[in-house]
Amino acid sequence: MKLKLLAVVAVVGALAWAVPPAMADTGGGGAGALQAGVQQAATDQQAGAAAISKQDATNANVPVNIAGGNVSAGPSSANQLASSEAEAKASNDADTSQKQNQDQTVGGGSCSAGCGGAGAAQIGAQLSDTKQNAGALAVSDQNAVNANVPVNVAGGNTTSGPSSANQLANSEAEAKASNDADTTQKQTQTQNVDGSSCHVGCGGAGAAQIGVQAAGTKQDAAAAAISKQNAVNANVPVNVAGGNITSGPSSANQLANSEA
Repeated sequence: MKLKLLAVVAVVGALAWAVPPAMADTGGGGAGALQAGVQQAATDQQAGAAAISKQDATNANVPVNIAGGNVSAGPSSANQLASSEAEAKASNDADTSQKQNQDQTVGGGSCSAGCGGAGAAQIGAQLSDTKQNAGALAVSDQNAVNANVPVNVAGGNTTSGPSSANQLANSEAEAKASNDADTTQKQTQTQNVDGSSCHVGCGGAGAAQIGVQAAGTKQDAAAAAISKQNAVNANVPVNVAGGNITSGPSSANQLANSEA
């Protein structure tokens, strides 16, 4: 992009050096004019986002009954709801607008014979360079342990109620990276060159228009989401008795969800 700009400047300098001098009655050059416009826009954007959620959830219910006679235990339960979420978003938005208008009017010369015509040059350059980098990382690490361990030890009879362990574990990681770049360039050149008043041995009017537009856009986007889950759910009723053992229903329910 810099090389293009240097090239445009070199052309402008060369044409400026070649503009003829003022008018004369005979053997003169016509009126000369030069217009040069340069626009340069550079945009560099970087966006990074990181989200880390680490959870260690432990829930335990361990009722212990020890008796030389009878043991009667009621319901025993362990319930756990564990949630781990990580969300990372990185975004870039770049809007570049360039507008260039050039109007040029060159009058004719007053030379009568052997004259060169009027000369005019217009040069317009627009350069736009956009670079965008976006990165996002989301990590969810969950370790959920739920346990229900009722223990009854009796020399006589043992009666225990229902025993249950319920666990709901959820681990989520979401990463988003986005780039949005809009580049608009508009260039208008208008040129009016009048002829010379030369009558004999005259050169015609000369005009030059040069328009250059260059736009470069570079975008990089990366996103990574990691969800790591270790969920343990246990229901371990233990009854030890010298007589009869009567126990209620026993259950272990687990719902584990991991999303990335």
